[in-house]
Amino acid sequence: MDIKNVISITLELFSLAISIFIIWFLLIQKRRERIDKIILGLETLAAVIVFFDAIAHYFRGYPGVTGSVMVHASNYLVFVSNYIMFIIYGVCIYAYIGLASKVTKISLNFVTVLSLTSIVLVTITQFTGFIYYFDADNFYHRGPWYILSQLTPAIGGIVYIAIIIKYRAKIKRNEFLTLSIFAMAPYFATFIQILVYGYPFQVIITIVGCWGLFLSREVEVRNDLASSLEREKEKQEQLEEAMEDIQHRNNILKSMAEIYFSMHLLDLENDTVEAYNSKDQVREIVNHDTGAREMMVNVITYSTSPEYLETALAFTDLSTIAERMQNKKVVSEEFMGSRLGWYRAQFIAIETDLSMKPKKVVFTTQNIDEEKRQRDALIYESHTDELTGVYNRRAYENDIEKYKNQPLEEDFVYVSFDVNQLKPVNDTLGHAAGDELITGACQCLKETFGKYGKIYRMGGDEFVCLMLVNEAKLSEIEKAFKEKVSTWHGKLVESLSVSYGFILKKDHKESTVEEIAIFADKAMYSAKSDYYKMNGIDRRR
Repeated sequence: MDIKNVISITLELFSLAISIFIIWFLLIQKRRERIDKIILGLETLAAVIVFFDAIAHYFRGYPGVTGSVMVHASNYLVFVSNYIMFIIYGVCIYAYIGLASKVTKISLNFVTVLSLTSIVLVTITQFTGFIYYFDADNFYHRGPWYILSQLTPAIGGIVYIAIIIKYRAKIKRNEFLTLSIFAMAPYFATFIQILVYGYPFQVIITIVGCWGLFLSREVEVRNDLASSLEREKEKQEQLEEAMEDIQHRNNILKSMAEIYFSMHLLDLENDTVEAYNSKDQVREIVNHDTGAREMMVNVITYSTSPEYLETALAFTDLSTIAERMQNKKVVSEEFMGSRLGWYRAQFIAIETDLSMKPKKVVFTTQNIDEEKRQRDALIYESHTDELTGVYNRRAYENDIEKYKNQPLEEDFVYVSFDVNQLKPVNDTLGHAAGDELITGACQCLKETFGKYGKIYRMGGDEFVCLMLVNEAKLSEIEKAFKEKVSTWHGKLVESLSVSYGFILKKDHKESTVEEIAIFADKAMYSAKSDYYKMNGIDRRR
């Protein structure tokens, strides 16, 4: 056995020992995430490759049938295992990047097909020798088409490197480095192998690449564990602070009680209730012989109007409140009461377990009927045009924003309106006449289009209507609108003319609501231009 074989076998047996240790380490780990299983598969293949490559070097030049069988089998298994490892490496990349584009999936599948094709070629070469062959003394020689065996790592490596770079933002830094090195190392090894033949550079570098993936994974696992322990420490400190606050909170609960219509301390673990404050109406139905859950159902059923009852019972369901309040101090909702008017129901966590789920909560109800009316009035005022009483631009923008985030209904219709001759009326008859023209147009809109959708004044003489109607109904509405406009007469202005354009969603299936708005404006301006041309009016004056 020559010195090259001795050095090669020694290096490979040393590598095999390390790989076996890593495999043993992975097998005794309790975690079994997908990436851990993939790395275990890579390490196992690495051990197989280095084992059979060592056998190939040992039996190199070994005479007789035994030598022939061993060098043929071991070299074949080294080649095949390398290609299988290349496929699994692609699976490893996919596991790290998660969801990928269609092009990426096709690229990964291409490398898999390329690897399987190489396995077929290596299998065929056992009978033809066109990639590699053995002489009568069982020495390995490269065949005339040896270069074909290098296509998979060459082309596949480029594909893998491109994918890794494309998705580098999804991969942690050290994982990105080891994945990149694993993909690029074969190029370096192949170059050396071509220049210096006889040493297992490709095999050793592949094994080292697998070790790198293993170490990178272990570093991330330990970093995640350290972060988790740090978070648990922070939670523990927060819990200790919370426990210190409990006594203080209990001291102020009774002073808070008078603010609320009712206030009860609920022990979720023991299903008990303690009243801090409750008005006569609530006190009458709180039966302390029942558990907290039954009491809550009684109170909510008694105090909530039928149309809000189902939602209120779901919100106050004590069997789910701990899950819903995890890591939350307060949750609240507003409901219409059957006796109180509008009221706000609120849960306040005062004692939690280690997972930050509440064990004890304070449940309060507060009469907000007047507050609700004032708030609704302010919202109405902020969304209503003062002159016409229809919705204003702010309300339009809020509604359009909602349409941006959801599919438009098939019968959605966008109508854009513009009052004709407003400026000449303002200039010749005064702004009072102009306001009469605007309110007259708006009245015609409300009596026709307003029955089927929402009308917005966008400013000046411009209006928009958003509605859901079919084409036949739209034709009826349009006819009624034209009749209203044609018969309208004001005190300061004799007649009214309105140009409009409408767009049906069904005619623009792929368009967004913003694009439909633009189309409707164009249709309206076209109608306005036709109006001025037909009446011989120069719009520049």
